[in-house]
Amino acid sequence: MSSSHQRVGERVGKPQKKRGVRIPWVWDARDDEYDRSAIDIKPHPPYGTLLRCGGCGIPVSVRPANADDPDSRSSHFFTMPGRKHEPTCRFDLPRRGKELADVSQGTVVRREGQWRLVCPPLARPGTRGGANGGSTTPRPPRATGGDRPTLSRLRGPAIASAKRIVQLLTACKHDPETVAQFAAVAPSGRRNIAWDEFCVGPTTAHQLAQKLIDGTAGQIPHAVWGPASTAGPAGQRATVTW
Repeated sequence: MSSSHQRVGERVGKPQKKRGVRIPWVWDARDDEYDRSAIDIKPHPPYGTLLRCGGCGIPVSVRPANADDPDSRSSHFFTMPGRKHEPTCRFDLPRRGKELADVSQGTVVRREGQWRLVCPPLARPGTRGGANGGSTTPRPPRATGGDRPTLSRLRGPAIASAKRIVQLLTACKHDPETVAQFAAVAPSGRRNIAWDEFCVGPTTAHQLAQKLIDGTAGQIPHAVWGPASTAGPAGQRATVTW
């Protein structure tokens, strides 16, 4: 019994590794550019020594995948502990996350180690602000109270914040560990939604569409990003990006 207690104590007392910021691509001393896929090339990676952050050029290190190590379950480049990105580096996740919250008008908050998008209340069917911008049923008289002002005030900032988060994650090549640092909060405020469950891209949007049709998507908000095509006046197609 005493030896078992000793082993537990040793595990509890073991210091945890301090994670560096994961970086999607780097330069080496030859100024050649490499992304994370180069780390796993056999028999050895093609890059040279003196790896530098692809966003600002500070020295970085590399960590191959190790399924038994929570810090390296996927291969990645990272900043050394104690080193900081240059102020304008797009891969400085702590700084960019703080900037997201600062300009979000309260729609991005920092909670329990995550940046979370606060989803505004959903519009009720038959009211203005519904999914289709209108309704086939008569609209009730405009009320003086209710949640309409809240919807009008928060919906635009929330959409803008979601767009900024997608842009940040795209810059980071949707690294799973980086994605895991973001989430959404359901309108009720009582449910935290993993970002990859809440927001889907063009490669999986059709799956979400089918779930919505089948009624199996779950009672949570969803966001979709990617190219959207609309027909022009002469039948031509124009593409915009959300």
